[in-house]
Amino acid sequence: MKEIIENPDYIGVYKLTDSGIHIELIKKAETNILIGIDINDTRDYIYVSTMYPITDGKIDSKLFSGKLIQWQ
Repeated sequence: MKEIIENPDYIGVYKLTDSGIHIELIKKAETNILIGIDINDTRDYIYVSTMYPITDGKIDSKLFSGKLIQWQ
């Protein structure tokens, strides 16, 4: 998980509310992994809300729709 957070291949940022955002980080490997992180400014917390394998097709779809960008 540390490697994915420190060095993702793709990143997406979504606004949840006026005070929070959801970030998706994806690392391509033998099994692609997506980590979802929620950040809330008013409650002053950050936590991993989800982590699961994601297919190349789903990554391509998110890239095509603009929900993800390639990082670095």
